[in-house]
Amino acid sequence: MVLSSQAQRRGPRSYVSSFRRRKQRRTRRWVGTLVVLGVVGYIAWYWMSDSGIPTAADDSTMTASTAAPQGSSASQYTASNHSTAQTAPTQPPRPDRITQDKLTPPPTVDAAPKPAPAKPEPTPAPPSKPVTSAPSAASSTAAPNASTNRLLDAANQMISQGQTLKGRDLLNQALGRAGSEADAAAIRQKMMALNQDLIFSPKVTEGDPWAQVYIVQSGDVLANIAKQYNVPWEFISYINGNLDPRRLRVGARLKVVQGPLHAIVDKSAFRMDVYLGKPEPGAAGSMYVRSFQVGLGEYDATPVGEFIVKRHSKLKNPEWTNPRTGEKYLADDPKNPLGEFWVGLQGVDQNTEVLKGYGIHGTIEPETIGTQASMGCVRMRDADIELVYAMLSEEISHIFIQR
Repeated sequence: MVLSSQAQRRGPRSYVSSFRRRKQRRTRRWVGTLVVLGVVGYIAWYWMSDSGIPTAADDSTMTASTAAPQGSSASQYTASNHSTAQTAPTQPPRPDRITQDKLTPPPTVDAAPKPAPAKPEPTPAPPSKPVTSAPSAASSTAAPNASTNRLLDAANQMISQGQTLKGRDLLNQALGRAGSEADAAAIRQKMMALNQDLIFSPKVTEGDPWAQVYIVQSGDVLANIAKQYNVPWEFISYINGNLDPRRLRVGARLKVVQGPLHAIVDKSAFRMDVYLGKPEPGAAGSMYVRSFQVGLGEYDATPVGEFIVKRHSKLKNPEWTNPRTGEKYLADDPKNPLGEFWVGLQGVDQNTEVLKGYGIHGTIEPETIGTQASMGCVRMRDADIELVYAMLSEEISHIFIQR
């Protein structure tokens, strides 16, 4: 038996190695602990990021998206938020997926808020049906200028004093300067009333530059007399009480008007204006005569441009063949859509010279006057086309169709 006093004692080296072993064990424990903590921390971070908890950048985005836009009402903003809350999923999307959400894209955060742009005024929808009358006085906003007012005042004064020729001249000048369609329409009405006596009656007013007396000579023919004044013989017959050209009497006094006459068709107003001399309202060498309401081509089919009355195209009781169906209508057929008169048109500018088949004619549907209903021609009431037929000369009278 070995006594404790006789046991072998450990030297300094054995103490050192034991210390090293204990230190290594402690190091391994700390390393293991750090690894476990790292794994736990990573799992916690991943869970927190996946749960949609906003970061500082996310917080600024949320603040911008929940602020009411400038200029919007509180009721609009509340309704918008309520709709978003109803459509949002239970699990909010990850921040990196918000910009891909087409339903609720996040707004861009600017350095300073910009005012909401003003909404443009809605453009009125075009009328479903074509306009059937000239613009009313209420729709005209332009006012006549001072010079036009002076002309109108002077014209009214001349007319009241019986000086109708001077009054008509002043009205004619004012027509070219009218500040609105309402003013122009009023001037045309006054001039038509004057011209009913100055032009369309057998009376000749002394000093009238547009009308004079012609003394019938032996051998005269009404057609030859008319050629001297660039008007159709029918017009001289009309203003002389429907004079029969076969009963001219030597020495008879006839009223003649210095032509030619021209026409302007205003498509927007469904109106034809007839002029003596130049077809220019208010211009020197031009005199307004009369206006007529017209019908035009369906779907805006009446062409725009300059025409003359085609040679040998003026017809009474014309025959007609429908170019779409081939159906033929004989003269005096009560179903003939052309009515009793036809005035053929020939284009004379770049836009119209290739056009064929257009004309001015009557109608068996007077209710369509003031509308777009023809195949492209200008249609008129029976009494109106009869007078226009008498006023326009072949190869001389110009017709301007404008918008």
